[in-house]
Amino acid sequence: MGRSNSDEIKKNMDLFEKFLFIFTIAMIGVCIYTFTPSGKRWTGETDD
Repeated sequence: MGRSNSDEIKKNMDLFEKFLFIFTIAMIGVCIYTFTPSGKRWTGETDD
């Protein structure tokens, strides 16, 4: 078994990077939304 599985690892890393990118965008969106007035009203932090 001289063949390395670097291709397989690279494929998995691409998938992981895609997931990490989407996850980061989602977390930034949640953070921004939580600190905006409409986000606070949505989470029930303000008494409107």
